[in-house]
Amino acid sequence: MKIFAFLFLLTSATAFANCPDLAGKYNCQKGEDNYEMTMTQTEQDGATVYNQVTNESKNTWIADGVTRPHTVTAEGQKVKGNIKITCSNSAVEVLFLANHMGMEIEAKETIKEENGELRGLAVANVDGREYSSDEYNCKRSN
Repeated sequence: MKIFAFLFLLTSATAFANCPDLAGKYNCQKGEDNYEMTMTQTEQDGATVYNQVTNESKNTWIADGVTRPHTVTAEGQKVKGNIKITCSNSAVEVLFLANHMGMEIEAKETIKEENGELRGLAVANVDGREYSSDEYNCKRSN
């Protein structure tokens, strides 16, 4: 039992270890689209909490490795599933899993800062096949 408790604590601690400092204002480009994004960052109960705001959306990510219920809108439909956010190798990793209308959905997004720029890659798979892939780049504006 002590070994299990130790492994659980070790796994929980590494879930939000090495979270990158992403706080700031950014000018972003995703394909042909340009937009502004503000990212704030706080520590809460030992976890890193990111708040991302664009002109189209607001997201709060708690990077603690805990799986939580989460709803996303995809192609005009609300999809209910679970989200888990962790940090590793100085990147934020977001995993969303859902079963919607008989389809298994897995979406992964990795966000990290490289050479002073924020880079993100999101890949969605449906029933084990790649459905979409998005990449975005953001430059600090502050």
